[in-house]
Parts: sequence; structure tokens; C-alpha cells
Amino acid sequence: MKKIFILALFMCFMAASAHAAKHTLIYSAVTGKDNYNYKGMTAFKSYVENASNGEIEVKMFVGGQLCSSGRECLELLQEGSIDIFQTNAGEPANFWSPLNVLDLPYKLPNDPVAECVFNDHEFMSEMRHGFLKDALTNARLMVISNSGGWRNFANTKRPIKTPADVAGLKIRTIPAELQQELVKIMGGSPTPVSWPEVYTSLGSGVAEGTKNGITAIQLDIKASG
Repeated sequence: MKKIFILALFMCFMAASAHAAKHTLIYSAVTGKDNYNYKGMTAFKSYVENASNGEIEVKMFVGGQLCSSGRECLELLQEGSIDIFQTNAGEPANFWSPLNVLDLPYKLPNDPVAECVFNDHEFMSEMRHGFLKDALTNARLMVISNSGGWRNFANTKRPIKTPADVAGLKIRTIPAELQQELVKIMGGSPTPVSWPEVYTSLGSGVAEGTKNGITAIQLDIKASG
């Protein structure tokens, strides 16, 4: 199945000062504390604050506290209201289309291959330079990593064993054209929903299924009953 690639987008923010001042980085994610992304955020916070001897503080805002969708968060990043945004590949691809290559389904067969691809210096250098040059002013692509596992389909109607089983189902996707096109090709109805609204959408029937990593699907099932 397709991989989830979590992106962290970083806007440089270091105020020049003659004294050793304390800096604050605002780190935002639309997912909540129960999501696997939160563990990565806390690890980043711990490392930065310890490595800077407390001169840099990382403040974390999750669950849509500062922005409720990828597009909204990216706009806040661009204007400087937040400094770091952790997201998947699909939504920043709305700003810089070459990132869509990360959302192409069934291109990477396993974790070792994926890790090789995204640890390749030449590939990552090209992605970073391209994003900085053509996408969001002053925004930088920090890292691409796998934190969510392989993509899986889950739904409330029937088992999905072949692409044909997706036909007729309303499948939640992120607001990204490529992911919506995949569901359409399989005969389903893509329903773009931002993460904070996923649980209510599944519970109310606005969406009948979702396309996520297994860790996120477990959270969906628990929340929607």
C-alpha cells in the first residue's frame, strides 16, 4: 500500500541580538495528542531545547488550536505566524506540485526501499531547493520521514479486498487532488475532510471510510465507535 510521508515545513526565525536571548519556535499540527505525530513533535522539542541549553523554546499547538487545515496552517507559516508545521505530502503539494511524487500510490514496495529513497542526498537536496525556490516564501522543507506506515482503506460498509470493492463508497481523503483521483479511479466518491473533522464525518456518515495508515485508522475506529 502507499506510504504516508510526513513533512515538516520550517520557516527560519532567529532574532539578531547582541545578547544570548531566548527564542521561541511555534510548532503546529492539525492532529491531536493521541496521534503518532505528537510523539515526533515532543522528541523534536526535547532535542532542540536541550541542544540549545534552553535558549530556544519550542511551543507545541496541536488539534487545530492555531489552524484547522493544511492550507490554513501553510498560509500561517508563510506569513510567519507559526514557525514549524508538520503535515503529509498532499497539502503542500497544492502549493508546489512536484511534491505530488510522494503521493503516487504503490510506487514503493516496502520500508527499506522508502528509507533509501528519502535518505538519498541528491533527491532530498533537489526537493529542498525546489520547494524553497518555487513554493512558499521563506519556507523550507526540513525532512521527509515515515511515521504512519502503509496506507490502508477502512470503511463501515464491507471488507475491501480488491480495488473494485471501493466502488460506491464515500472515502475520506485529505484536500489533495492526487489522493482524490485515486479514489475516483477505484469507483469511490472522494470526500476531502481535514483531520480535526474526520471523527465527526465518519460518525455522521458524511464519509463511510478513510484512507490512512493503520495507526490513524485505529484512532478513527475508537473515536467513531
